[in-house]
Amino acid sequence: MDRPTSEFVRQASHELRTPLTAILGYAEVLLAEPVGLSDQQVQHLEAIQRNAIRLEQTIADLLAAARVGAEAPS
Repeated sequence: MDRPTSEFVRQASHELRTPLTAILGYAEVLLAEPVGLSDQQVQHLEAIQRNAIRLEQTIADLLAAARVGAEAPS
């Protein structure tokens, strides 16, 4: 990966992680004490949490690929 691409991946990853952290945090708080939530609402929150974790892993994979690409000789 060339340097501008690696920098773009790092910047985009950072910008994606910020709202993703908030989404995960809110889902965790609501799931910690689901008082007053229906079973369906809990299932939706679990889906939100599960998919947010998948996105976190995808971002981590992108960053790892950018690091490898930046270290590769040209």
